[in-house]
Amino acid sequence: VFAGTSKGVARWNGDRWEACFDRQGKVLAILPQGDSLLVAFGDELLQCQPATGEVAPLASLPPKFAAATRASLAVAGGTIYLGGDSGLFALEEGQFAPVKEFGELAESDQCVRQLAVGADGELAVAAAEGLVVRSASGEWQAVKARSGKRSWYPHDVRAVAYDRAGRLWFG
Repeated sequence: VFAGTSKGVARWNGDRWEACFDRQGKVLAILPQGDSLLVAFGDELLQCQPATGEVAPLASLPPKFAAATRASLAVAGGTIYLGGDSGLFALEEGQFAPVKEFGELAESDQCVRQLAVGADGELAVAAAEGLVVRSASGEWQAVKARSGKRSWYPHDVRAVAYDRAGRLWFG
């Protein structure tokens, strides 16, 4: 079990929490990725190897994340995504860049609350302006929920997840 805290990454050793790495500071987001962890830490994205304690910097976080209180990480289609109060960013060629398609769909409020990835590689974004999905083939769309003849447009979405059957859940 790993936890991102205001003092760094901690691991439960069975009896108590202990520091995972030789770095201290506020963790904005943490994401298991195979045998490693992706950690939005301070002003950078790190790839950490818990077994060895190795830490490799991957990229600087966007400047808008310097004062962030939260963030969300996801990996979809081989791309690392970072979401937070200032929008959605993708790691491209070693730098985070705003995701233009998300910006166009989110319009005035770019706030991202949570990211989730389905088994097929679909990326779901819970955002202040609604629910936005990037298909596994790379197409972006705002989700408009429908049940029979009834439909609605979700707004102020705060959470998103996929279940084992691949169904998208949001709230």
